[in-house]
Amino acid sequence: MARDADVGVAPTTSRPVDEEAGLLSGDAGRARRRARSWFRRHLNAWSDVCTHPIVVCVVVLLVVCGLVYVEEARSKAGDDGSFVRVAHEVWLGSEMPGVKRLIFERNRKVLEASGWRMKLWTEGDIGAANFPLTHATLERGRAFREITGEPVYSMLVDLMKYEVLLRYGGLYLDTNVELFKDVAPLFHQALRENKEVFMVSDPGDSRF
Repeated sequence: MARDADVGVAPTTSRPVDEEAGLLSGDAGRARRRARSWFRRHLNAWSDVCTHPIVVCVVVLLVVCGLVYVEEARSKAGDDGSFVRVAHEVWLGSEMPGVKRLIFERNRKVLEASGWRMKLWTEGDIGAANFPLTHATLERGRAFREITGEPVYSMLVDLMKYEVLLRYGGLYLDTNVELFKDVAPLFHQALRENKEVFMVSDPGDSRF
């Protein structure tokens, strides 16, 4: 059995818990103050850089170039939605002659390559659903032709093309007009100038 003299307690060298906590709290506070000071210095430096006139000019230039690039990309892709990419033609009467059918197919090939579609309107499309504004006049014109044999198709075509453009938008082409390239740039120019588009093709006109 051990004697009382044999039992001893080793001397401690550690600080009291409260003192350790105080030291840690002080270190954390100093670290936070240093971090805030560092952040303020660098924030002020970046603020000076970002508000420098040269930097501002460069940023504005990049933004403008980016907007121009996006607009051109949308225009080429045909998805800008600023106008309807459909081209209309109207043919009434007997079957379309071979040369006019050839022109129609060539136009369709040119336009479809740029995201357009072609729509050929015929007598079978004349109805109140497609032409609510001019349907009554169109029917009277057809009846007049049946009775008299007078050529009224040119008048009917004029009525149809104006209502087609009013209701559906896009581009109207006479059946003897042949395109050689996309006409979308003409629409974009008209939109920028806030104007409507009326196009006439003369011999040698480089736009087509």
